[in-house]
Amino acid sequence: MEQKMCDKTINLFIQELSDKQPVPGGGGASALVGALGVALLNMDAIYTTGNEKFKDVEEEIKEQIKKYNELIISLKELVQGDADAFYPLSQCYKMPRNTDEEKRLKREALEENLYKAAMIPLQIMEKSYEAILLIDRLTEIGNKNLIGDVATGAVFLESALKGASLSVFANTCSMKNEDNIKMINEKSMKLLKEGTELANKAFEKIFNGFLK
Repeated sequence: MEQKMCDKTINLFIQELSDKQPVPGGGGASALVGALGVALLNMDAIYTTGNEKFKDVEEEIKEQIKKYNELIISLKELVQGDADAFYPLSQCYKMPRNTDEEKRLKREALEENLYKAAMIPLQIMEKSYEAILLIDRLTEIGNKNLIGDVATGAVFLESALKGASLSVFANTCSMKNEDNIKMINEKSMKLLKEGTELANKAFEKIFNGFLK
């Protein structure tokens, strides 16, 4: 059985990412960066628990930790999901198109697999956005000794959001179904706009606090 993406060593993943091979690619890398971003938020939350200073927010922080763990699992699965979605799409381009029937079959297969390939990075965007929504509250109730890690998490999650959006649009720009294109692009643009604004706001708040 082929080794799953997130079971590889860091060195091997980076090597494969830099090699002349189809996967991992930008989508999978974005999902991994997103998982790292959530992990940084989780680290701050973990250091907030079991501390008398933060006992009033202990239960709320524990709820955040639960969400972070769920998001990390989802994003790690999407690293693999992005690789899995690419293979059937790549096979579609190899299909013959010598007759009208072959052209039709190839066109339909491409449309179906482009849609599936676009939905994976869209899910990466959704999970990254969910994590970004938790940052503002974490900056208020979390351990301030790790606030720089929270800012770094915000940067990573914004990068995951932007990187995944490019994978979405790379697929939708080749699709033909206007309804699907509109639906996917509109969702992606909303997540991109709102998520970027929130992540930047969190980063600026923490960054400026260091310079006072």
